[in-house]
Formats: sequence, C-alpha cells, structure tokens
Amino acid sequence: SETRVQEKRSAPPDPSPGFPVRVGVVDMGSNAIRFVVADFIAPTTWTPLVSERVPVRLAEHSFETGILSDEAIEAAVNVMERFRDVLAEHDVRHYRAVATSAVRESANRRSLVRNVRQRTGLRLEVISGAEEARLVYGAVRSRVPLEDEPWIMADLGGGSLEIAIVDGEAIRSIESCAIGTVRLLEEFKGETGGQDRIRKLLDEYVSGLRFDSLKEGL
Repeated sequence: SETRVQEKRSAPPDPSPGFPVRVGVVDMGSNAIRFVVADFIAPTTWTPLVSERVPVRLAEHSFETGILSDEAIEAAVNVMERFRDVLAEHDVRHYRAVATSAVRESANRRSLVRNVRQRTGLRLEVISGAEEARLVYGAVRSRVPLEDEPWIMADLGGGSLEIAIVDGEAIRSIESCAIGTVRLLEEFKGETGGQDRIRKLLDEYVSGLRFDSLKEGL
C-alpha cells in the first residue's frame, strides 16, 4: 500500500547494503527525469530491470526567472509518484534520487523537495556540481582504464558543465560552470544572429572558465 511504501522510504537509503542488491536511481535533470531499477551482483556488474526517461522540462524559464514554475513542480512530483509505485512493485529497498542544476539554482527548490517528500515519501537530494562530477567519475572509472595518467573529464548537461582532472585514483580538481544545452536554448530564445551569435555566446562562456584551478590537478 501507499502507507507501507512511505514508511519503507522514511529513512535515508543505506549507502552500503552489500551484494547482491536491487537498487533504484532517479536523476532529476534540467530537461528530463531519468529512472533506473537494477540488480547489482558487484559494484560494476548489474542487470537493468526498468529504465525510463520522462521529458519534464524543469529548466524551462527557470534559468531566466530563478524559480521553478508551479506546472514544472507538479509534473515532477507526478512522475515521482509513479516511480514510487514502481519501486514498491519491484520491492526496491535501496534507492537514491538526486536533482541537479535546474533545481539547485532555483530559489523555490525546497518547495519541490518538500512536495516530493510529502506526496511520495521519497527523499530527493539537491546535489552540487562537485557531487555530479563525482558520480560521473565513478561511472567513467568503471568502464575506462584511467590508470596513472591525468585525463580531462567533461560532463555537459542541460544546465551545467562539470570539467575535472581525473586519474585512476581520484578526482584531482574540478570546475563547475553555468553552461548547458537548455540554458543555451533559453539564451537564444527570440534572438537573431545565427552562427555568429552562437560563437559569441560560447566565447563568453569559455572565457569565464577558471582553468587555473584545473591546472592544479595536472
């Protein structure tokens, strides 16, 4: 029942449940909400059971206004209610749900987090750019033999760009930038100028990158 699911979700997820384990993951991004349920037999070995991408445009107008619209919040909560039911159907006891730049930069982000909690029982974390990079690094390291040499890792999302210097041991330095595909679309809405305008805007973004902080990791 709904009450039973909310009670099961009342505590934060166990960070180290052991293997084998069934887990659920929600990634609430600027342009879509992604949802996966998978069975893990080891940290990098899993079988997906459910995989969905729902095009909820949380970032629509939010980068301009600084707030999430009521419509976007309602759409996101409705999706989370359905995900809650899927977690219950698959008897998922361990999950993590995170929200990134669109929610992170909105003045009313607590309203979304509170509504998700009250209506679904799920805990939604609003994570930093550094935590985004850490999660991406973990996925990359599980698939790419990084070894001892430094690599540049870039993760471009709808609202932010995380650039990091990494190797096989750790993230050495990181820069999180307010650059993203949805943010660019918002910038160009109603604008003219074609490719010249695009180049100019990208030049402005790139000139704002603090590469000196990244060089510390080399």
